[in-house]
Amino acid sequence: MLKNNTNIITFKDVFNGLGNNYKENLIELINSINNDYIKSKISIKEEKEENIFNYNIANLNNNEITYIKNYINLCLNNCNDIKDASFVRQYIDKVFKFKIKNNNEDFPFLYLLLLLKLYSDDYKSLYIFMNNIGIYYDIIKLIFFDIEVYDIYIDESGNIDYDKEEKKLFVVGGYYTKNIRYDDWEKETKAELKRLSEKYSIDDNIIYHRTKIEDFNVRKSITKEIFNFIKENKGKFVCIYENKPNGIEFTKQYYLDLVSKLIVNTLKKILSDEELDFDSKKILLIIHIAKRGDKDNNALDIYNFGGVKKFLNYIVDNKIEIDKIVEEWESHNEEYFQEVTNVPKSDIKSKVYESIEEWKIKYSVTDKNINYELSNPSDALKDSTLVFADYFCNTFYNRSGSDSKEIFKDFDIYLQIKYSFLDKDTIDFYFYKYDYYTILNRYIFYKKLINQENITKRTKDFAENGSKEILQFFKKDNLKRRVNYLVHAVKSILDNLEIESNNEFKYDNILGSCDILIDLLEKIKQDNSNDFVLRKIYSMIFMINTAKLSVYNHSDNTEKSLEMVKTNIDYINNIDNDNFFFREKILFDNISTVAQWDFYECDYIIKYIKKVLEDIKCYEKLYIDDIARLYGTLGQTYIIHYYVTENTKDLDKAKECFFESKKLFKDDKGNTSRTYSNLMLYAITSGMEDEFLDYLYKYITEKEESFDNIDLLIEKLVSYIDNNNQPDKSDKYLIIRLLRYCKNFDTEYSKKIANILIEKSSNFYDDKKRKESSEDVDIEKDYCFVYYKIKKEKISLSNSYIFVENLQGYFQYMRKLSLYLTEILTGDESYFDKAVDILEEMVNMQDTNYKKAFGKFFEESAKPNLDKYKWAYNLSKKLYM
Repeated sequence: MLKNNTNIITFKDVFNGLGNNYKENLIELINSINNDYIKSKISIKEEKEENIFNYNIANLNNNEITYIKNYINLCLNNCNDIKDASFVRQYIDKVFKFKIKNNNEDFPFLYLLLLLKLYSDDYKSLYIFMNNIGIYYDIIKLIFFDIEVYDIYIDESGNIDYDKEEKKLFVVGGYYTKNIRYDDWEKETKAELKRLSEKYSIDDNIIYHRTKIEDFNVRKSITKEIFNFIKENKGKFVCIYENKPNGIEFTKQYYLDLVSKLIVNTLKKILSDEELDFDSKKILLIIHIAKRGDKDNNALDIYNFGGVKKFLNYIVDNKIEIDKIVEEWESHNEEYFQEVTNVPKSDIKSKVYESIEEWKIKYSVTDKNINYELSNPSDALKDSTLVFADYFCNTFYNRSGSDSKEIFKDFDIYLQIKYSFLDKDTIDFYFYKYDYYTILNRYIFYKKLINQENITKRTKDFAENGSKEILQFFKKDNLKRRVNYLVHAVKSILDNLEIESNNEFKYDNILGSCDILIDLLEKIKQDNSNDFVLRKIYSMIFMINTAKLSVYNHSDNTEKSLEMVKTNIDYINNIDNDNFFFREKILFDNISTVAQWDFYECDYIIKYIKKVLEDIKCYEKLYIDDIARLYGTLGQTYIIHYYVTENTKDLDKAKECFFESKKLFKDDKGNTSRTYSNLMLYAITSGMEDEFLDYLYKYITEKEESFDNIDLLIEKLVSYIDNNNQPDKSDKYLIIRLLRYCKNFDTEYSKKIANILIEKSSNFYDDKKRKESSEDVDIEKDYCFVYYKIKKEKISLSNSYIFVENLQGYFQYMRKLSLYLTEILTGDESYFDKAVDILEEMVNMQDTNYKKAFGKFFEESAKPNLDKYKWAYNLSKKLYM
């Protein structure tokens, strides 16, 4: 996998060949792993005194190895830039077949790189590390299939001298390439310059600087060939320029402002034109910039060491007396003064990074989406990659000349910006407009940025200052007349977070945003004594806590859900009594009961919801949608109650509730579909196939026509699945309902739908992709059963096990049990003891109804000659998920 040894496999062989600096880099990468379980498996420690590195890789189990292999296959299937695909496939095959006898000695280095890619947020450092140690570039492309790497090469040209008014212009520019490793590009550009120097019989030193080519036609021809070489490699030209700048002196500040604006605007245009989806792609920008002199009249005089040494030798050689040394220095110091120095990398880095971070903050872009690195500045007269940038800049500077005009007829400039130092977007504008929504979003992003680990001090200071500025704005703001604007801004943010929760499942990110909002409101509350405003603030915190409760419910974190219910009850008496917040209270009443489903304690929930419905009955017209949702929750609670009682009257009541919910929603198609999803669950639980198919038909057609044609239903279902190939939470529930139907029914129709689901499985199931939600786990385990039922072939559940390990509380038991039961149902009865062990834990849990629901199954498990398949099948039908 290394350029100098493509057959090397094991961690030991690669690691022992690394220098100490690279070993330390690897330690830093391992420390950046964000999953404690995975991090605990890998340990590399440096014994400083002996300069020895001790490493230990704990044994990964079969599920974890399978997951890594699946991810490698995912990379391979999605990577289109590999040059030598045959070699990569052969190497991967060799690694997959490699027998790991002792992880510490034999663990494949490729697996470690994949773990770092999967579980570390610092993909930039991993990419640079892999390049630096010489990993074969096709392997790098494979691992980073979801990351687009852009290298931008920047030089400058022009003058701002008052004596040359007619040619007064300054340009910073060059070009960028995409997914071409710098080392490879450097070799190719050197070879191209060598070819051109031989073709046109020009000395190597001359061809490296366009202005030294005296022959007009030769210079034009070489420039065209260089531009064409960049174009053939899909490079694109970019520049920023100032035409006839007035009152400008070339200073470091001026130059870096141009550079940073060019980089930021290039990023913006790339994102706009390529329409990158940050859910599937990320960007790494590597910046290569030519060394540049800096004349700064405000700086202290700078003297280089060579100049000072020359002066000291002059004193000694001429035997200057001590009392004359200062006088001699003052009369001759200009000979030793270094008026122009190279702009330090640290200065370039701080200015460029600050500009990128400001832009990222403005557009709510995180390091997980875009990262960047500045390479050491190099000499544009020696670095062939920057020579090409110099050719562009010099051609642009002379664009009024006939040769440049002709060249730019043939070659487009991808991005051409006219410089202005006034194009800053500040938060002050939003303060002036009282744009609370934007201000709050900016505050959330600042606070998240502050807590990121791998950010520069300058970026952190910028975010801290911005968040303090916003806090001061709120402390000075007289909210009396505008507090309702703030309420609706918070509500809008929560609505967007709900969409994120239902579609992207980034629960930690959502909860982090909620906590930041609560913390801000608590600080605003401290400096406010107005009762009206304080009640609104309490109400907003209650609303945010309800949103957090919803997230905990979605992520199956029962313990946190109950904690949040308890927290929010303390706020109820302080919230506003207007219609807006009364609806929030009804929402809280509704979803707080969902948090208790996991315990199968349904009697209390049923009584509580009925009481809420009775209390708000007189407001039916005002809160009709909220009442409809309460009936939906009540219906689902009756189904869970049936799992405990096995009384079919519970199912009848569930059906009644769902139809009452549907009646209240009337023409609301979105919520009507949700009701039909619930009715499908009722039909599956009741064993009513005809009803299930009727509800399914109404769900996918959004019409009230009754089902009477299986072929038409199949046609509609295929179309629906094809058109929803990136399912959100509601679509995932439909897939779960369909799989559960195929699992519970063994009929002609169920087999037809099972075959459709298998045929269309790529639209909703990916065995190589990390599971992001509990719904993904439910889909995988039920699809595993249906696939086995039809094909008699077993599918690995390794991805689901990895996800379940990170679940909290009660639902971890329920999910694990469901996975063990699926293993038994697909032919592996070795999981029976595991299922029994976890069932024993559940039936002995206090404050749950598990004993009543599952006790008989635990007792049956001890019977000799037990039909384990039948036992697992019947038990699986009583798990609410």
